[in-house]
Amino acid sequence: MLITPNTCTKWDRKYLNALNPAARLLLLGRSESADATVESIRAAGGDALYVRCDVRDCAEVECAFEQARNTFGPITHVVHAAGILADESIASKDLDRAAAVFDTKVAGAFNLWNAAHRDPLQTFLMYGSWAGRFGNAHQSDYSAANHVLGRLTSRLDDRPGVRIATIDLPPWEGSGMDPLPVGPLAVGPLAASVLPAGVRARIARGINGLDIHVLEAGYETPDRPAVLLLHGFPELAYSWRKVMPALAAAGYHAIAPDQRGYGRTTGWDADYDGDLNPFRLLNMVRDAFGLVSARVGRIKMVAVASSVATSAGERFFRNRMRRRSSSEMNRCCDAK
Repeated sequence: MLITPNTCTKWDRKYLNALNPAARLLLLGRSESADATVESIRAAGGDALYVRCDVRDCAEVECAFEQARNTFGPITHVVHAAGILADESIASKDLDRAAAVFDTKVAGAFNLWNAAHRDPLQTFLMYGSWAGRFGNAHQSDYSAANHVLGRLTSRLDDRPGVRIATIDLPPWEGSGMDPLPVGPLAVGPLAASVLPAGVRARIARGINGLDIHVLEAGYETPDRPAVLLLHGFPELAYSWRKVMPALAAAGYHAIAPDQRGYGRTTGWDADYDGDLNPFRLLNMVRDAFGLVSARVGRIKMVAVASSVATSAGERFFRNRMRRRSSSEMNRCCDAK
């Protein structure tokens, strides 16, 4: 297996526990050495060869593949996780730096694919980023590169039997791609500069154990009927930003949260082996009820609009209507 990691530090124990004892890994990277990584892989029962290599250079990639074949034999799996960042506004971007960001992802993928033409390849896996779908401030080059990486899965189809996939991932601690500090205090609401006029971002704290990042429009006028907008996968509250001003203009209080496990909402267990029970459907409905109650208070009406989050939205609406019907029945009985 060949891996182009974006960082060559010592591997986490959970990855080593999953390592096949017969695994033979070729690691490519920009660092002078990766001794700690190689040692940890060997201690787990596998074997590894590290080669310093710029994946943008097809000759260096070809040479690295040849070293791997001479050491371990044919290559059957390739994981392309290389990437660099050069975050700046478009006006400040240097063309050479932007090209380096783009080419590490895209040219690197092509070079790895072409270098494996003589190998009995089974899997070609590329690590992309959410930035390729949603964009990100100061990352136009990185976003473009990851968008192209996602498209390559339907273009690299000239080898029957090879499974090709791109996984779009968020930043995570220790990935080597996240320049921001990690932790609850590092997460704040979206800046007003990236939102349409009339839409604001807030953090609603203490909602069913979460600090929920929420976008709102039409909040200036009290007692408006509320519209709760629930995004699906792989989206965010930000996906509703263009809809919200129109809803506010129509007289509604539009509310769009980053749901549990997404975006800037914190308080959920992000551990690799964490408990998944809080992500059950009913608990996510509790998140929605808690948010609406906290942001709007006593509600005249709640409408739920959902994209892929159909199940949570439907159950929320049914529970709301059931409560409303029960309240009305009780009032009728009291009147009699």
